[in-house]
Amino acid sequence: MNNAAWSKPKCVLVTGGTGFIGSYVCRLLGQQRQTALACGIEPFSPEAIFMLGEAAAATRFVHGDVRDLAALEAICKAHAPDAIIHAAGLVGHDTSLADPLKTYAVNVGGTVKVFEAARRSGIAKVLLISSNAAYHKQERDVFDESHPTTSIFSGNPNAHYGASKMAAEQVALAYHTFHGIDAVVIRVTSVYGFGMKPGQMQLKQIVEGAANGEKVVVASGGHVVRDYTYVEDSAAGIVEILNFDTRSLAQRVYNIARGELTSTFDIADSARRAFPNASIEVGAAMTEFERATLAQRAPLASAAAEQAFGYKSRYPLRDGIRKYGEIYAKFIRQARGNAYGAAGKK
Repeated sequence: MNNAAWSKPKCVLVTGGTGFIGSYVCRLLGQQRQTALACGIEPFSPEAIFMLGEAAAATRFVHGDVRDLAALEAICKAHAPDAIIHAAGLVGHDTSLADPLKTYAVNVGGTVKVFEAARRSGIAKVLLISSNAAYHKQERDVFDESHPTTSIFSGNPNAHYGASKMAAEQVALAYHTFHGIDAVVIRVTSVYGFGMKPGQMQLKQIVEGAANGEKVVVASGGHVVRDYTYVEDSAAGIVEILNFDTRSLAQRVYNIARGELTSTFDIADSARRAFPNASIEVGAAMTEFERATLAQRAPLASAAAEQAFGYKSRYPLRDGIRKYGEIYAKFIRQARGNAYGAAGKK
């Protein structure tokens, strides 16, 4: 262990910092008077700028691609971050099947380059944001950190995405073991909230459709369950681990999750509570893909993170959806007001 005095990082490089989870991490860092360097290919979206609010003043955008080691080293040299939160990556089962090469180039190759930039730049602490997709075929009722991530019989059921997240974790652990980097892997799952991207979860469609007063129809998948985790819980857990002296910890992989399974029917019920006039229909039929995903659904146990860092989820599904809906409605009102104002000036 490094016996030097430890203090929480003052300047943090967040790869994928302009993305969904990354932007919430940047906001929380800004609220705690820590400077966030949001590294990404594209700048913040209008949703992310709205969400950042006053924390935008403590957040700097730096253009960079995690596949470009020279660019990462240049960023580290120019800004001298004290730590890195590596949240950049390509997400999704179907996305990975469509382009395996890019998935591994970003999720594995990018992770190697982030850790190598840290090693060459003398940055002691790196957090890798991983996923429940790293777990192999479900063998228990709950995914704890010791659940198998590999098999000698078959590939990861989450396709190249899951395989790439598992491999990236091994990269992080190798840099810890052989190069002394204070690497911690954080597995998150089914993260939702304002600013989330469209994908295979119907939650965004349901909540934003209800907020807009639209009739929402989801043809199938009512019984599909996930361990839905509100994004502020995920960001809080990540920053808690960042600001904790982890140098002496033996365990290097932690789950950060809500820890309970809820269904698409539950999402619809929560959205109706948040928006009583909402018209939402969710079908009970199951597609082949939806049936297959049920075999891989289990809650993530966060007991290790609670014991080590005091992590606790604050948002049950109904509260997370209500807050998501409220923020989205405010954003839409502001966007419409700005549009009317701009039109009035013409």
